Amino acid sequence: MKLATLQSIGNRLFVCSPRLVKCTGSLNAAVFLCQIIYWLDETNVDEGVYKTAEEIENAIGLNRNEQNYARKKLTKLGVLSEKYERSIRKILYRVDLEQLDKILRATNIEDVENSASHVENSASHVENSASHVENSASHVENSASHVENSASHVENSASHVENSASHVENSASHVENSASYIRYNKEDLRLRSDLKTDLKADQDLYNNTTPPPNLIFLQTPAA
Repeated sequence: MKLATLQSIGNRLFVCSPRLVKCTGSLNAAVFLCQIIYWLDETNVDEGVYKTAEEIENAIGLNRNEQNYARKKLTKLGVLSEKYERSIRKILYRVDLEQLDKILRATNIEDVENSASHVENSASHVENSASHVENSASHVENSASHVENSASHVENSASHVENSASHVENSASHVENSASYIRYNKEDLRLRSDLKTDLKADQDLYNNTTPPPNLIFLQTPAA
């Protein structure tokens, strides 16, 4: 960072503890408390430190409304007590370090509980994942059985189709033989009809024919 930038910021830099932000639930309250603790440590006075709203704003940049919110937050938590001195028009701020230590410890316990809860949730997630894997394996096994049954069904269907084709082939052969037999019978009937017609014609010819008058029938003598 350039020197000109540092000079423009000024020499009033402060550090705020992330743990205080978490245990107070407010950044402004944590900044306010850190500044009061800093002044107490700097002056080394046990009874507290006197400050005005203007002095606090110059130190940490919080306006009056932001200071009032931070003070109410810290007072409610029991870590800050205050007393207004009319004679000097300043507020005496005291910090209950024992109460602050309890809150920090409780925050640590809460963090541990949250971590334990997170571990428990992770274990439950792992268990659910294992159950999901088991169900997936069962589904795969059922699918494999279904595929096997389908393959057997296809095989049976193919055999049925083959038998049906053979039956159709036999039926076609039977039809062909029947057609040949019908053709043979028709031809036989035709021949029989022609023969009958010829016989009738010969009979009619014989009946209508007169032998010649000079035709002598010789009788062969008996032996």
